[in-house]
Amino acid sequence: ALRSSQRNRTMRKSAGSRRLCTTKPASPSEPGADSTPLHCATRVLRVFSSRASSCTAAFARRLDGICAVAVKEATDGDQVIAGRVLIAPGNRHMLLRRAGSRYTVAIEEGPYVCRHRPSVDVMFRTAAQNAGANAMGVLLTGMGDDGARGLLEMRVMGSHTVAQDEETSIVFGMPREAIELGAAEKVLPLQKVAEEILRHCAGAAQAARAAS
Repeated sequence: ALRSSQRNRTMRKSAGSRRLCTTKPASPSEPGADSTPLHCATRVLRVFSSRASSCTAAFARRLDGICAVAVKEATDGDQVIAGRVLIAPGNRHMLLRRAGSRYTVAIEEGPYVCRHRPSVDVMFRTAAQNAGANAMGVLLTGMGDDGARGLLEMRVMGSHTVAQDEETSIVFGMPREAIELGAAEKVLPLQKVAEEILRHCAGAAQAARAAS
């Protein structure tokens, strides 16, 4: 029964991931071609994984081959552009930087945070500071509490925040901590997360066009 439950959860996780990967392709902007403000995933998805540093580049290439958006392992100074996913490299922190209306990522070594490098808290904290209401934070299944406080900082700064629910989480650690802190504006099953990202970002993009 335990194995069956674990298998069912894994299948639900895979289905949710495919939903985001098979959405209508977006055309990445050329660097420097667009300087409008960041609006959550209309610009970039910054992804964190506990994989070893030697695996993240191959992981990014694998996702790039199956996803409708471009996927790459982030390098220092990468510009945040539409239709591209940046994977945090193993054993390095990834931070969001802002210069005027442009966003880039910084890749730094730095100390371990919450016993992790890269740390979700580090990324979320810089997103809260530099993007605020123009960002969206999503915290999925994972062990420990990394990301919970950073997600709270994002919510305080006006970001839309989401945590995965217990039923679809393989390890309900990080999302639970975020929920208990009041960091999650919404708590959703995995299969609804991609839909929520797309819905929120479509609304943000529409609001940006109306304001321009």
